[in-house]
Amino acid sequence: MTHCEELPRRPLRVQYVIGSMGVGGAERQVLDLLRGIDRTRVTPMVVCLESAGALAPSVAELGIPLEVIGYHGLRIKRHPVQTLSALYRLRRAIATFKPDIVHGQLFWAYVLGALAARSAGVPVVVASR
Repeated sequence: MTHCEELPRRPLRVQYVIGSMGVGGAERQVLDLLRGIDRTRVTPMVVCLESAGALAPSVAELGIPLEVIGYHGLRIKRHPVQTLSALYRLRRAIATFKPDIVHGQLFWAYVLGALAARSAGVPVVVASR
């Protein structure tokens, strides 16, 4: 069996994790990516770690769900309970969506996203900076 034969026969579920959909370069890249996705082949979802941000309405206009976790980049050693709580909420969002791929954009998104995705059994994790 080749790798292509192992892909699901439904659209791939891709969950994008980013700090927020504020007005910035990475955020605009995610929005451009979402605008260009072939929705017959990919079902996207966005998780914002901190807040929704100014570009969140544009994501909603595309009909793409967006969830906010409420993590504010606290230092893990100073605020372990808040960090673990955010990680738990992120893992729950991932487990609920059941993505084939989790794609984290920027530091906290790809660090926490990778931890939560792996613990939820996501087969593919992508990190972008």
